[in-house]
Amino acid sequence: MTQCAIGPRFTTFLVSAAAAILLAGGCGGGGGAMPTTAPDDQKIRGLIPAVRDAAENATQFKTVFADGAAPGEAERQRYRKYAYEIKPPVKFSGDEATITVAVRDIAGKGQEIVGETEWTAVRSGSEWKLKTAPLPAGAK
Repeated sequence: MTQCAIGPRFTTFLVSAAAAILLAGGCGGGGGAMPTTAPDDQKIRGLIPAVRDAAENATQFKTVFADGAAPGEAERQRYRKYAYEIKPPVKFSGDEATITVAVRDIAGKGQEIVGETEWTAVRSGSEWKLKTAPLPAGAK
């Protein structure tokens, strides 16, 4: 039987090369590049679902909106009845983002989507705040 003499340096090289290939290629098995999420995208993805909880309190509700953009008290009450889900992709243009939002009736039996609407958010320092957030026509 023939033995293959591989030195320790060559073995180290092979292990390093294999590790580099794995790190560069990822390990998701999805067949494509792994998606990357920018910090701004993550902030928007946290902001939109938080609207429902924020609507429980008038002061908190105002904090998710840009200065002067929060709907009035009667409208805030309507926002409490729904859950808000982002329909990708979020479209960024400088310090403004456009988000398609599906509005789900959480009080109804089927918790069905009552409609989709387009919201806009603006950068406020390091945070994102809603500039417009209309409810769809199907939201009563």
